[in-house]
Amino acid sequence: MKIIILGSNGMLGSYLSSANLFQDHELILMNRKEFNNFDFIRPDNLIELIDSKKPDVIINCVAITSIDECENDQALATVINAETPIMIAAYCNDNNIQLLHISTDHFFDDNGDFAHSEKDKVKLLNHYAESKFQAERGILSASSKSLVLRTSIVGRTSQQRSFLDWAIESIKSEKKLFLFDDAFTSFIHCKQLAEIIQMLISARTTGLYNVSCSDVFSKADFVIKLANSMNKNLNYEIKVISDTGHKEGMRMRDYGDFSNPESKKNALLVECGQHWEKSSKDVAIETLIKFLRHTGVMDNNFGEDMKDQFYYVLRKCLLSRQDWVKYQKDYLRYQSLKEEANKRRLRGNKLISFTYNLVNLPINILNFLCKVNQYSQYHKVLSEIEVMQEEINKYEKPRITNNRRKNAKS
Repeated sequence: MKIIILGSNGMLGSYLSSANLFQDHELILMNRKEFNNFDFIRPDNLIELIDSKKPDVIINCVAITSIDECENDQALATVINAETPIMIAAYCNDNNIQLLHISTDHFFDDNGDFAHSEKDKVKLLNHYAESKFQAERGILSASSKSLVLRTSIVGRTSQQRSFLDWAIESIKSEKKLFLFDDAFTSFIHCKQLAEIIQMLISARTTGLYNVSCSDVFSKADFVIKLANSMNKNLNYEIKVISDTGHKEGMRMRDYGDFSNPESKKNALLVECGQHWEKSSKDVAIETLIKFLRHTGVMDNNFGEDMKDQFYYVLRKCLLSRQDWVKYQKDYLRYQSLKEEANKRRLRGNKLISFTYNLVNLPINILNFLCKVNQYSQYHKVLSEIEVMQEEINKYEKPRITNNRRKNAKS
């Protein structure tokens, strides 16, 4: 049996490819280092690469897992986390290939009193969760041979630094730690998950399953238990960053004298976006520059170099979205060609065509809804490009004028 592991150099992919679990089968390890055309942004090229290997099973471990990255580039996250895996599922369905897709446990928001079942209502708190949930629905609808695992993994690999690496290094250093007691999970070690995946593939299991350890715990509990297992005494303080006044947690001015007008600690709070977004840094810098200029603390030339950095980042974001639009045009054209080819195949026999359309009605409805979402996302990105371009033009126009004046004087 041929088994392709997509994202074989990631943490889970590394365990799957090196644990001798599939020694009786032919393993094909796919990642950017091994294959130049391994690109989740170009699903047509990726599927062509997969098809050249004629696999029996595909294990997809590829995703953008950083919440920051997903929020900063939602279009890219949607492509990599949802649209491309759904296309792979459709390919698997057409070619009788078993697909196992790794999802996430970022669908639940509560105090960790109980473990969740697959039937529990999900709560999508960020774009990462939205993209992964979109993938789940699309994959399970596109292919009856698909298996989706909701999980949260922990482990160590030479390829990248993980939460477990941070925890072990922090415990060994014996420095004071600040641990959060209001974020709950149910980690499973990559080695255990790899063994479970091997059993599920052998049994040709399909559907949606939650895979975790037997306990639900906070990350603080996890680090404390880890320290106990290492016979280390922790010097730590529990931090709980949740209150009823602010959705994402307590703000600086909610502590001590920061909100007291009589105190020297009195602080001005400026909202710059979600605190976990990278883009908030640029907004904060721009706001700080304007504030210091307006109050006269600094002169009007202050922060020009920082402003240049902000617009440099803005230009990079603009180029990223322009590239996505080019890809999306190709992808929509590919879909249209695929639909046209399918119509031609069924055109000769009205009975077969009617039966096929009737059987595939739920999938066709889902495909239609996905297409509506794709067009909506496409026009949203076009609007973002227009706004970014206007902002860049506002910045560059006076600079060009000033340069011309300088050149005229010289």
